[in-house]
Parts: sequence; C-alpha cells; structure tokens
Amino acid sequence: MKLTNPEYKALSSIAAFLLLISSQSLYAEDTKQESNLVNVQDTLTQSVSRFYSEGDYRKVLELTDEIDSVFESSKVLFYRGMSYVSLYNYPKAQECFKKLIQQESTNVNYRFQFGRLLLQSGFADEAIEQLKTCIALDSSYLPASFQLGLIYNLRKKYPEKEIEIFSFLIRQNPKDFLSLYYQGDALRRMGLADSGIGFIQQSVELNPNYFPSIIAFANYKNSKKDYTGALEFY
Repeated sequence: MKLTNPEYKALSSIAAFLLLISSQSLYAEDTKQESNLVNVQDTLTQSVSRFYSEGDYRKVLELTDEIDSVFESSKVLFYRGMSYVSLYNYPKAQECFKKLIQQESTNVNYRFQFGRLLLQSGFADEAIEQLKTCIALDSSYLPASFQLGLIYNLRKKYPEKEIEIFSFLIRQNPKDFLSLYYQGDALRRMGLADSGIGFIQQSVELNPNYFPSIIAFANYKNSKKDYTGALEFY
C-alpha cells in the first residue's frame, strides 16, 4: 500500500518520537549505571584507604584481590601497591605501579613512589629515571629532587650533581638542615671542605640533634687541630 504524503509525515514523526524516547531511556540508564559505578568505586576507595591508614595491609589486599577491574580506581591500585611495599613484596608492588603509571603517567606522586620502590628493589638506575621524570613534570615537587640527591650521595660518584640538587633545595627552604648537611658533605668530597663547613655548621645550628652534621663538624675542627672545639661535639 502506498502511503500518502500526510500519512508518511505522520509515521515519520511517530518514529522520530519513539527514537527520541528510546535514546533518552538509554541515556538515563547509562547515567544511572555510571553513577552506581562511581558510588561503588568511592565506597571501595574509602574502605581501602581506611584499612591502609590503620596499617592493615593484608586486609587491603584481601579486599582488592577479587574485585572486577572496572571497579579498580587509580587510588585503589595505589593503596594496593603500597600495601605490597609495606609487606616487602616488591615484585607485586611493581606490577601495581607499572599499571598505575600507564593509567596516570603525569601523576608525580605515583611516579615518585614508584621510583622509591625501584630503589628499594635494587634498581637504582630505573629509580633515577622515574625521579628525573617527576622533576621534569613538576620541578616544585621537592621530594623527588631530594631523593635523587640522596641516590647520588650514596653512589659517591657525582658530587657536582649533588651540589646542583641540594643548592636548589636550599634556595627553596634555607632551613632545610638535611640538604645543608648533604651540600656540605658533597663540597668536602670535592676537596672544598672550607666552603662546605659553613653548610654543615648551619645544619648543626638548625638541628643540634642531627648526628651526621655534628660528627662532620667535629671532624672538621679536629682536622684544623681545634681539639677543644672538636671535643664539644664528640
């Protein structure tokens, strides 16, 4: 049967109306499902965060072991990885952080913790690369710079890199007694003990209980034959 033009227009309008109603229903259902998913993720994240803050790392792993990946937010994955770190299961922790970095490659805190994990696992070169990436992403994220400086200090090979890093940290916080100590130590190893002792002395003045600074200051006085002054610190 051939439809007349008015009949065709009427049917077209009805079809368009039904399509619109169907689309709205699907959108409403999708929105509802998305909202439910967010609620589940939030609840899971809160529970995992609470167990982690309480030091119940095994409970964190137990809670996250069987969940579907669709419910696994970045925060949940972070707490899972950190729980493995706290339980000294570094290979499992690395799996979590590698996945986490893939999800949020520009998150400097996640990269920093991954760098620390790599260092704890014995992968210092890989740790250095992660920390350098942190600094490139956000130079104001000072923990990454400090950790990188510590790695160079432990290696005792690149005092000039230590000086560059700790000078930067001291500019950001002149009362950073740790950076002051490491700056003085790096200068001493470069044969510039007289320049470095000023930083050591500042470190001692800021924190008279920091043992490495006290010993370094006493040793300097001893090297200058100021035995009485050295005895005050030994």
